[in-house]
Amino acid sequence: MFRKFIRESEELVDPDRAGKILANCAYDRQRNLARMHVRFLADMMRSGKFIPCELQLCSTRSDPDTFVLLDGQHRLAAIVECQIPQLLRFCYLQVQDMKEMGELYASIDSGRLRSLNQRIHAVKSTQAPTSDIALVGAAALFVEQGFVSAHIIRNDIKFRSPIDRVALFEEWHDEYCVIKESLAGASHGISKLFWRTAGVAVFLVASRFQAVRARELLCQIGDNDMLIKQSPSWQFINNLNTKFRGGGRGHWASYARFVATIWNAHYQGKDQIIVLNARREDLPIELMGTPFDGKTEQPDVKSPRPVLSK
Repeated sequence: MFRKFIRESEELVDPDRAGKILANCAYDRQRNLARMHVRFLADMMRSGKFIPCELQLCSTRSDPDTFVLLDGQHRLAAIVECQIPQLLRFCYLQVQDMKEMGELYASIDSGRLRSLNQRIHAVKSTQAPTSDIALVGAAALFVEQGFVSAHIIRNDIKFRSPIDRVALFEEWHDEYCVIKESLAGASHGISKLFWRTAGVAVFLVASRFQAVRARELLCQIGDNDMLIKQSPSWQFINNLNTKFRGGGRGHWASYARFVATIWNAHYQGKDQIIVLNARREDLPIELMGTPFDGKTEQPDVKSPRPVLSK
């Protein structure tokens, strides 16, 4: 990774200059201004209690004279609001390209803490919604760890890293597309019921190793007109609604086992779904037609990778 320190300086910034920096050096992946925080900083400046923090501006090697503001927009906006010049410290940096700039932005935690989604938004290289990347990245990690309890996943560094979440999303991108496209016609209620980390994790695996059958079931779920009573999709939704009230982070493993039971019934062509041992988190999960055979705790889900059926 190329990262070059150019210079550091202490400069008096008046409202006019603050406005120009905000207008001319805007970073297009910067989070939105939090007006309450701007007003708080402006009040601190008016009372003389404001303690200057370093502002960071960055350029790339291909365009070294064009700087963007990575950190400091709330302080500059506060100067504009209170109309009082402030002495600020500036740090000028240079990186290889816009990708590295995004990674640098994602690592900045000075001032107000950036959320994980805000940091993912900075480093992503796809048009997929940031919330989808965060969820699918967590689901993929859940799969790769063998559907273990949520508290173990949350202690994994990959769970907290925006770069790792994006990498996991990219690894499972094709399977995500199967799920997303198949559920495109689903109602909001069904999407909310299904679009949980544990449920998505099950269908990431199903879509990788049984793409045709996974697409078939998901399309039935996504097409509300096909939710006829006793169909596989109807049973799937009915069981999620009536037999499992959990689904929060603490219930990831149980929820995944429940969805897996429904998947297994669909895979076998059964009309009736019998849910057994959904909360037995000590047992390896079974997903028929995939490497998760109910015996191996952490099977290889990366290789071989079958070609997805269209």
